Amino acid sequence: MSEYNLQSIDVLVVEKHFHMRRLIRDILAEFGVGTIRVADTVENAFEMFQERASDLVLTDWSPGLDGIKFLELVRRNETSGDMFVPIIMVTANTELNHVCIARDAGINEYLAKPFSARLIYHRIKSIIENPRLFVRTGQYFGPDRRRRRLEFGGLERRQHANLQASDRRGSEGDHAGSERRQGQPGYRVAEPREGARH
Repeated sequence: MSEYNLQSIDVLVVEKHFHMRRLIRDILAEFGVGTIRVADTVENAFEMFQERASDLVLTDWSPGLDGIKFLELVRRNETSGDMFVPIIMVTANTELNHVCIARDAGINEYLAKPFSARLIYHRIKSIIENPRLFVRTGQYFGPDRRRRRLEFGGLERRQHANLQASDRRGSEGDHAGSERRQGQPGYRVAEPREGARH
């Protein structure tokens, strides 16, 4: 089934229920994933992640396992092994407000339970083929939440240090000035403005 050689990647599975952990582990092994580590609590998972960061995380979000808390630890804690790690939320929380909460906490992909092996693979494939830049604002750190570029024929009214004439919507180009998106060449933390609240 797998189009990619996943033998060299390390995946951390954070799942409360033993049978679900085993199912996800078996599916990942079938895909050829080289290293699969499992944890059944947020605390154990974050400790494992601090010791050795993974290339990908699949985390549950359910009563008894707060996947949002784990996500916030990975994205915001200074001792995190890798704040940029791709994270797939695998959960039975399927209402739109749950998806929005997870998105705003910094997930890369969302997968509703029950799921199939094919759906897990498609989420992994999406992360490989469509990597998203990371964005840091006062309220958010995580992958860019915009998934598509819309064609825009009007006058560009945004005034931004990173916007230059050759860099309009729908086109690629280097940004002038301090790059505000994590993972881009030239990224620099912005200097605090005078009078800005801390």
